[in-house]
Amino acid sequence: MRDAVGRLRRFNRLLTRRIGLVADRYLGSPLSFAQARLLYEVGLLAPLATHHLRRLLVVDPAALSRGLAALEARQLIRRHVDPGNRRNRIVEVTARGRTLLATLDRRADARVAAMIAGLAARDRRGLVEAVDQARRLLLRVVLRIERRGDDDADVRAAQAAYLAEIARRFGRPLDLWNQGALTPARSLLVVDEGRPVGCGVLRDLAPGVGEIKRMWLHPDARGLGLGTRLLAALESAARYAGHHAVRLDTNESLREAIALYESAGYRRIARYNDNPDATRFYAKSLRGGGRQRAAL
Repeated sequence: MRDAVGRLRRFNRLLTRRIGLVADRYLGSPLSFAQARLLYEVGLLAPLATHHLRRLLVVDPAALSRGLAALEARQLIRRHVDPGNRRNRIVEVTARGRTLLATLDRRADARVAAMIAGLAARDRRGLVEAVDQARRLLLRVVLRIERRGDDDADVRAAQAAYLAEIARRFGRPLDLWNQGALTPARSLLVVDEGRPVGCGVLRDLAPGVGEIKRMWLHPDARGLGLGTRLLAALESAARYAGHHAVRLDTNESLREAIALYESAGYRRIARYNDNPDATRFYAKSLRGGGRQRAAL
């Protein structure tokens, strides 16, 4: 174990030097690495209330306030009062902030490309596969799926991030046709060492039938099979609740979600609700192997 720890720490020091994390300014920008990382997270998650952002980043309120103030002073973000709750402040990235994020993204890509340019194609493939395996192994031991109360602050933050992402994809806020979807009977949270990085909701739809809602993963936690794990956990919760089947709705533009559901054995069914944002409807039987046609 001691040898493994030492080798991993040496690799970590090598990587942080190579990608510029020890420099005063990140990739030639006016920002420190911590400020650039905060701008990156806001760019991924905003528009979002600051108290939700704090839960998602697991950061001290004073440190977050200082970081946001520094970004706002450079006109990279803006904060405004939430019209739905005037006690909250909403954080958004400005056009200048988006431009800087794109610039930093290009520079980071160029730096990594230069690092591996001297490798043969086979060695590059091997390096990428090793990195992917390292991510999967590390997240396998640190990520947990927990049952949380519906009023849990981390659950609310993760669901707010879900709603913000869907609004960005649709180019408009969701039509929250059913407020009950936001106060479900059972909420699951994907946690990375205390940080919420995913969520999912199960609610009772009809006798023996549950409905899965609000599945979301932080963009950095995707591509590792976590969506499959979360969906399976929600199905297990449905079985435990006595349901013999589950339903869900989605939008045809959410290709990744559709691929996940269909690979997990969900079958398309007729519309079962009045959700104006949903264009596809799925069901899955939880009896037997779970891949039989849902008798709904």
